[in-house]
Amino acid sequence: MKVLATALLFLGTATPAYAQVMPIPRSDFDEALAQYRSYALQEFQTVVETWVDAVNAGALDQAAGLYTEDSYVDIEELARGRESVRALLREWSEGIRHVQVGLSDFDASGNMSYGTLQIRVSPDEGSTRSGVLLLVLRKEGRAWRIRAQTLTLL
Repeated sequence: MKVLATALLFLGTATPAYAQVMPIPRSDFDEALAQYRSYALQEFQTVVETWVDAVNAGALDQAAGLYTEDSYVDIEELARGRESVRALLREWSEGIRHVQVGLSDFDASGNMSYGTLQIRVSPDEGSTRSGVLLLVLRKEGRAWRIRAQTLTLL
């Protein structure tokens, strides 16, 4: 009886095979996903650099060209569509001397990618303000464009 009780105890605490964690070799899918994310991150960084350079140079037509036709932007005010975004960027950038950003988080899936960035905005006069910039990009043909943007300055 004691042997049976001991055997039942061991059987009762054994982990079933389907619940055991087994090392899973890296599959072709995982490799392809890693390559895609790397590609999407490079494209994301290119769009961000182009946006920052355009804003810093006052080239707001170039910056507006980075947005989708149906973009949604919240930079202290709301704008929908590329032409409204152009006007909002022009208004927002008045009195700004320099913008700097640093990537905090990034992910991509399908034809969309998103990232959060730390942003520093240095005005012509007054104190530098910091905050968070959220960008959502959508791939249109071969180009990645800004689909949504939200800026929160502290």
